[in-house]
Amino acid sequence: MTRRRWLRAQWPFAMRVLADRLRSQQFTSETQNGFILDRFRADSIECRFIERQEISQIVESPLGQRTVYERTEFREIAFVATPGNSPGLEIANPPRSVSLFLSRLSEVCDFQVSISEVKVDVVGWCARLAELLGRPVDIVSCQLRDIKLADNATATAVIRGSSDVRAAANLMMNGNPYINDKVKIQIQGRPLQSAILTRQAAVTIDRNASDTLLDSLRTSLYLSST
Repeated sequence: MTRRRWLRAQWPFAMRVLADRLRSQQFTSETQNGFILDRFRADSIECRFIERQEISQIVESPLGQRTVYERTEFREIAFVATPGNSPGLEIANPPRSVSLFLSRLSEVCDFQVSISEVKVDVVGWCARLAELLGRPVDIVSCQLRDIKLADNATATAVIRGSSDVRAAANLMMNGNPYINDKVKIQIQGRPLQSAILTRQAAVTIDRNASDTLLDSLRTSLYLSST
């Protein structure tokens, strides 16, 4: 499986200028971190942020002798930058923390870039996706939180089914306010495809998913979050 997450980025430069600035902070054998520009187009930049980490591992023998092993690891964040009113920043398989990456990206932009989270209505995202694909999209699982039961009581619920569960969720909520955090969808037709969409503008799809599906997910997110 592969995961993509989108953030809203307002770039202060044209893509060509941003590409030149990323090249100026290129990762080399002498640097601790930096960027590797993979592809530049007028409407997108595909790039990787590389971080070198020196790790010391201590191994103790049964006799109490300690041996220190040094090793080098490289952590990589692949991303796509796009201009205009699109979310602007797409991260592939984001790690738990992207703070260093975002900090270095901000440095490249002379601290003039604005990066913020994208919140999206996952049900609306599904509807837009179905329109773009021209295929039915069923929500077979949803994770609901902050379900208001009373003034001082809320609940969390997960609803699963073998077919679309939207009607069952509406029946269960009975008009009570809630937040739909995550849904699992099945895209009908051949081949049958599935994905997990989250309110934080992230998607988990099969590693071998088609470019058409990924492009449709991008476009439908843009249409659902503006």
